[in-house]
Amino acid sequence: MLLKDFNLSSYGSNIKFEVKIDDSDRVLLVNVQGDYRKGSQGNNDADLIYGFVSSYFLIIEPDVVIVNLSNLNYTWGNSIMKVLNLMKNIGRDKYERNLDLLIILSKKNKKYIASLLQTEESLLPKNFYDNLEDGIIKAGEIIGTGSR
Repeated sequence: MLLKDFNLSSYGSNIKFEVKIDDSDRVLLVNVQGDYRKGSQGNNDADLIYGFVSSYFLIIEPDVVIVNLSNLNYTWGNSIMKVLNLMKNIGRDKYERNLDLLIILSKKNKKYIASLLQTEESLLPKNFYDNLEDGIIKAGEIIGTGSR
């Protein structure tokens, strides 16, 4: 058997990530960019985002997770709900399931995410923001620093 190098982008996803943490490792920021494919074609994109953010969360164990989707081109596909409900899905106990998940959106995807959320009102995440700065300020308030 021959094993070869492998990259998830060979499965058609062009989703890319940038990860940042604060000095105390209490805030995890994952910037997501690229094109989320439409409908069921986007299932792998959702799984990639979910798996990526989950891995960092499980290793770093922050108190707040910020998922910045402002540079994600998204128009349709319900599998992204697993990303929007990340803490409820991956939390290993009640404490982790109730940690704050802050979602950053932009004009290019906000109306589409909002449309999806209207069909899933019982799964609405706690905090959505229109810009990263507001999300970072909120994260600072949550961990008690008041700002960056």
